[in-house]
Formats: sequence, C-alpha cells, structure tokens
Amino acid sequence: MAISIPIFTSQLKKSRDATDEANIRSAYAEVSAAILTDDKKDSAGGIVNYKEGTYSATVSTTGKTAGWSSATAATEPINIGGLQVKPSQNGWTISGSVANEKVTIEPTA
Repeated sequence: MAISIPIFTSQLKKSRDATDEANIRSAYAEVSAAILTDDKKDSAGGIVNYKEGTYSATVSTTGKTAGWSSATAATEPINIGGLQVKPSQNGWTISGSVANEKVTIEPTA
C-alpha cells in the first residue's frame, strides 16, 4: 500500500493534466474554426461564444493543483497550437477575432 498509493496519485494527476490539455486543444480548434467561418453566433452544442467581434471559449481545470506533469518543471508552460500555455488552477480562456486573425490562450484569473 505504501508504494501503490503515491503511484496511483501520480497517475491520476497525469490523467487530469492530459484531459486539461485535450480540452484546451479542442477549444483552440473550435475558436479557430469559428474565426475562419466568421459565423457570428454561438456554436450550437459547442463551447464557443461570440460577442462584439470576438470568439471565446472557457476551459475549466480538472486538476486540483496548478502545474503540468508533462513539463520539465511543473510551473513551465506547455506548447499547444504553437502557443505557450501556462498552468492554471482556475482554467483557461481561449479567444480570438477575425480582425486580428490570432487566437490567444490565457489562464483564467
């Protein structure tokens, strides 16, 4: 038991981090697609919202601690869609607009 509990806890953290990364990648793809199509309405069944020329999506964190298990150090950012994504306990906001054709990923305050 003394050996298996820390290993199990570590694997749970890795799976939560992988889920967070996949959700961020998915939201990044949805916001990018919304910008390309310039639909100007909220996605049906999706997570992308449109307001005043900006498309945005919010991703909640599944982990309980900030940090990535896959990064060299837990506080270092990871690369998603060519962007450096910092760890966050509160989640992330993915946003972009047709005007600047740029998508950003920021930790939620």
